Amino acid sequence: MNESAPIVKRILLPVNLDQVSLAMARQVAGLAKDHGAALLLLHVADAENISFGKLLNRFFCTDSFVSNINHKDALLKTWQRNLQVSYGIPVSGEVCCGDWAGCILSAATARKVDMVALTRPPEQRWWTIFKNDPLETVMRRSPCQVMTLFSSAPGTNEWKNIVIPVTGFVPETRLKTIYPVARNNKVKIHLITIDNNDNSPQFSFIMDTLKILKAAGNIQVECNCIKRSMNPEQSFVEYAGRVNADVLMTAKRLPYLGFRHFWRRLLRPFSKLSRYEPGTLYRPSL
Repeated sequence: MNESAPIVKRILLPVNLDQVSLAMARQVAGLAKDHGAALLLLHVADAENISFGKLLNRFFCTDSFVSNINHKDALLKTWQRNLQVSYGIPVSGEVCCGDWAGCILSAATARKVDMVALTRPPEQRWWTIFKNDPLETVMRRSPCQVMTLFSSAPGTNEWKNIVIPVTGFVPETRLKTIYPVARNNKVKIHLITIDNNDNSPQFSFIMDTLKILKAAGNIQVECNCIKRSMNPEQSFVEYAGRVNADVLMTAKRLPYLGFRHFWRRLLRPFSKLSRYEPGTLYRPSL
């Protein structure tokens, strides 16, 4: 496996500024050090509390809202300095206000990151139970690969299981991202695909992925097929929980997702000009 070209240059990590997030930040910082990547810490403040704070400021002239944001920003800068000194990597930090998934997706696009590392999102309030799960929303709409962390271990050297879905193409970029950890720590890689009950070429993608891993070295691999569902991201998360996975690696958003891309794909045979290279819609590059 060719490791000469850098695969990951910038990593976005949303943090809740608690002890669990600190442990996971150390894991991501260790991975960033392996790749020589920069780390961007992002704290998303609670939009409901922010709105209430603005209301208090307007009617009661309190500064609780501003002081709370300043406290979060100061704490984030402390994390930033500690990780930068401990791991010797460039670390920056931002505090944003709004929807958790929306802020992450906006930051990933604006900062042009190569990977989003997710920890657990903040607890949802009762009036958001009808909204999509924020974790699955980021996984589904991310412009880059997503690493979802389930382990609170102090470092990547304690990872034991990594789950990689193989759906539609060979996950070469994700394999190269976790290869240093898998090689050095003898991590077991779980390759999973979805049973579509048709003649889809998913099996050939699994075989091509196994060839890449075989050429990379002595890495333990397990392959499984999961049932098709309307929410594949939820199925991936549930499978990761069943095998006690430390990490779930999912691909970036496919370019044909969305209503407008459906029409472009449908009308493509009748158009001489296309925004996509031949084959991009069916086997997009990672």
